[in-house]
Amino acid sequence: MSLNPLGWLTTGIAIVAGTAGCNALTNYHDRDIDAVMMRTRHRPLPSGRITPRAALRFGLGLISISLILAALLNFFSLLWMALGILDNVGVYSLLLKRRSSLNILLGGFSGGLPVLFGWSAVTAGPVGSLPNPIFPLLMAGLVFVWIPVGGRWVPHHQHRLSQPEQPPQIQLDERCHHDGRELYKLSG
Repeated sequence: MSLNPLGWLTTGIAIVAGTAGCNALTNYHDRDIDAVMMRTRHRPLPSGRITPRAALRFGLGLISISLILAALLNFFSLLWMALGILDNVGVYSLLLKRRSSLNILLGGFSGGLPVLFGWSAVTAGPVGSLPNPIFPLLMAGLVFVWIPVGGRWVPHHQHRLSQPEQPPQIQLDERCHHDGRELYKLSG
């Protein structure tokens, strides 16, 4: 597919569907911990506005659309999209988010893959091309490095309250109130 309006539209819909599908599946998986965090308890799943089954079906449907559209573009676009989904949902959300602080580092790989997806989507041919790959690789690397570093800008109390980034032996014990904000007392 060449870089024409249909190609741009296909690329845009594929990346939006892929990222939204990953987000829906992560929210599906995290609905139990989202229900106890002040910042996330009003999301559609923990608040009961959407059923878990509907969220799961929606997320899987969006991911299916993104993979089909990526395959229509070229092989590399499909590869980058599939790897991004696998890393974001499989590695970051399902395997590491609740078990290890490495989730941010290893899950950050999927943050750089949209750059490679966009680059391959605008290259010609059924496979795409790899001329001068240094620029998209540097951009993807910059995103990868930024994800764990950029998280340091989030106020420390938000990291403390987002239980998944804590070691697994630390559990939410009880709610406390301090300065009008609801906090959680951690025990381990």
